[in-house]
Amino acid sequence: MYLTLAPFGGNLEGVRAGARAWLGKEPRELTAAEAALLVALPQAPSRLRPDRWLQAARTARDRVLQQSRDADLLNAPAVAEALAEEVPTQRLAWPLLAPHLAERLKRQQPMASLIRTTVDGGLQRALEDLAKDEAASLPAPGSLALMVVDNKTAAIVATVGSADYGDAGRLGAIDMTRAIRSPGSTLKPFLYGLAFDAGILRPRTLIADVSMRFGDYAPKNFDQAFHGELTAAEALQRSLNVPAVLILDRLGPARVTAALERTGVALRFPKATASDRARPGLPLALGGVGTTLEDVTMLYAGLANGGLVRPLRTTAGAPGTTPVRLMSADAAADVLAILTEAAPPPGVVPAAARSSRGAIALKTGTSYGFRDAWAFGVSREFTVGVWAGRADGSPSPDRLGRDAAAPLVQKVFDLLPAIRSPVIASGPSGSPPALLRRLESTPAGEGIRIHDPHRLRLVYPVARSSIERSGERVPLGLVAAGGRRPLSWLIDGRPIVTGAATREAEWLPERAGAVRITVLDADGRSDSAVIDVR
Repeated sequence: MYLTLAPFGGNLEGVRAGARAWLGKEPRELTAAEAALLVALPQAPSRLRPDRWLQAARTARDRVLQQSRDADLLNAPAVAEALAEEVPTQRLAWPLLAPHLAERLKRQQPMASLIRTTVDGGLQRALEDLAKDEAASLPAPGSLALMVVDNKTAAIVATVGSADYGDAGRLGAIDMTRAIRSPGSTLKPFLYGLAFDAGILRPRTLIADVSMRFGDYAPKNFDQAFHGELTAAEALQRSLNVPAVLILDRLGPARVTAALERTGVALRFPKATASDRARPGLPLALGGVGTTLEDVTMLYAGLANGGLVRPLRTTAGAPGTTPVRLMSADAAADVLAILTEAAPPPGVVPAAARSSRGAIALKTGTSYGFRDAWAFGVSREFTVGVWAGRADGSPSPDRLGRDAAAPLVQKVFDLLPAIRSPVIASGPSGSPPALLRRLESTPAGEGIRIHDPHRLRLVYPVARSSIERSGERVPLGLVAAGGRRPLSWLIDGRPIVTGAATREAEWLPERAGAVRITVLDADGRSDSAVIDVR
């Protein structure tokens, strides 16, 4: 009892507190001189504090050492060596490892005197030092958050909630591993995996990255350009927005949301109005939802676990939980293969150097308004999640996921044990079956349109072209190809009279401005183009 309550100066009580505060050690690690100092301090803790009364503390310590020699507890050479040791001159800062996690666990178990966590102390110290070093180059209130998960056990082995817990200028007390933020493009891999399982596409399915409109929603790519036809794997590797929205449109936002939420992920959707009920929509594909670094890291760990997602563990000895299957093992392997084969961000790690220490599947993301930069890396053994931004939610236009967060993922992996085997054995192989060779932009609910040279197409006028009206009121020729006759033509939704036997028609523009031209065949298929009449 005395050892746990003895005073050691100031607000220090107990021999462990004294050893940690004055000497930075556990009691079992003390030298003879250090132990003698702690024996002396409780006799007069205010008058013997070494940071205020150094000589008094030294004299008291030396007296204890001499008494130990007289009692044959220490021999003369040991005492002489101990007397030569310096006495500490200041109180050390109390150890503060994983403070955000410690606070959370204490709230969850307020009566517990000891909570054993899954955190690796050495790795935690290294990551906290890394976060502080990296944040030094960020103007306040810029901050960082880091997580490392053991894929086999779903244990959080390191978690850094901010760059510096005590830095009020960076709002360091806020745990950004659990803050609700927009995940940017980081949910795209899960859309692709669910689409693989649903039979909507395969990694080598061709998909068009062109201007598309989904009702009133017209997504654009981050670079404001379109890249034409490419494979689904290439679209994911380049994190293109239009293909991701097209895939979500086929799957259905509600279906994807339900699949993600079954794993335990909390998703918060914005409300259209104050009275409207928040519901999922197509912007989900591009980060139009709120979630946390911890939840998204859990999803990526699920990819390494063959598509099985388990709640992350923070305490040692916690009972295991039943995993939830998000996607098949084959779909998860395909997604990881695609991400592993993607080119790393410029200046991060050359491909050759990366392969020398094992393959890492990497995905980055940047939220709307440059508020959040994300990166996730997956090896067979570990999943690393990184967030960079400002805790107050203000924009950081110079911080992109590829630039701000991706380099940190590699630096964290450099602190982890060497990767023993690649995260995937090989990439997707083989051509997709005929029905999955191309994913077209068809209306929701129609499923996949096979690339058929006989399908209905509006050949002329070309979408987004400009047409000059003739002063002589000459009609404009409309030309279609394919489709089953008879064909019908609509101008801004209103039918025009044409001959049913041909695939050509004439229309006389009556006004200037944007006009939508639509052709329909006997099977109800359609194709449209918007032109500018001048």
